[in-house]
Amino acid sequence: MDNDESHNFDFQLLSFNVKGMRDGTKRNAVFEWLKMKKADIYLLQETHSAKSDESSWNRQWGNNAIY
Repeated sequence: MDNDESHNFDFQLLSFNVKGMRDGTKRNAVFEWLKMKKADIYLLQETHSAKSDESSWNRQWGNNAIY
């Protein structure tokens, strides 16, 4: 950096290959486990979700998600 300012950002990132979350029981278990982890950012791979799942999954998660 050219000036004396520095910026530190502390956050916890969790990445998880869920291998499918279309099953409601599994999705609920994954969401509960993630909430216990208390990360700032969650990256979920292989959710096998469709555009039509977004609003119901956001409600179940209790917050917005980016797909």
